Amino acid sequence: ELTIENYNQNYMYSVYNCAGTPEYTSRIMKETCEKRGYELSGFYEVLMPGNYVTVKKHLPEEKARKYLQEADGRITTIVEEVRKRSKNYKKEKHSYLLSYVLHKLAVLEKDTKFTVGDGCVACGKCAAICPMKAISMESGKPVRDVKQCAFCLGCINVCPTQALQAGKKTIGNQRYVHSEYMEHLRWNHD
Repeated sequence: ELTIENYNQNYMYSVYNCAGTPEYTSRIMKETCEKRGYELSGFYEVLMPGNYVTVKKHLPEEKARKYLQEADGRITTIVEEVRKRSKNYKKEKHSYLLSYVLHKLAVLEKDTKFTVGDGCVACGKCAAICPMKAISMESGKPVRDVKQCAFCLGCINVCPTQALQAGKKTIGNQRYVHSEYMEHLRWNHD
C-alpha cells in the first residue's frame, strides 16, 4: 500500500532484521516496489536475537549479546553503503520452500486469538509499541484488531506481567525486548 509523493527516482534502500536468515525478503521487497514503479537499490540485513515468542527456543543470553555487538558494526557498514548510494541487489540462495512455508505459517498464526490474563495492569505498553496501531485499550484492557495486526508480537514481548498471550502458544515462553530499545518506546515520550 506504500505510495511515495515526489518519488522522482530517488535512491531507496531497505534494512531488515532477522533471527537467522532473511530468506527471500530482498526479492519480495524488490518485486513489490517494482510493481508500484519504485526502484529499490540497497538491500541490507541485520542479524538480531529472535523475539518470535510463539516458539520456546530462544538464543542463549551470551549468543544474543554477541549478535547485538555484531549488529552495531553491521549498522555502521550499512550507513556507509547508503551514503554511497550502493546498488547491491543479488538473488538469495536460500530455500524458496522454507521461505514459503514460514510465510504461510505466519499468516495462519496471525488469526491466533489473543487473551488477556488477570495479571494485566493496564499499563498500555502493548498499545504503545504496536507499529500498526492494532492494539487499543478498552476498559483498561488491550484489544487487538486482527485485520490491522502484523503479528510482530511486540505487544506480547513487552508486556511486563506476561498477561497478554497468543492463545496457548506463548504461555511460559521467554520474552525478548532489546534493553536499549526500552528507553526509546513511545510511552517514555508521551
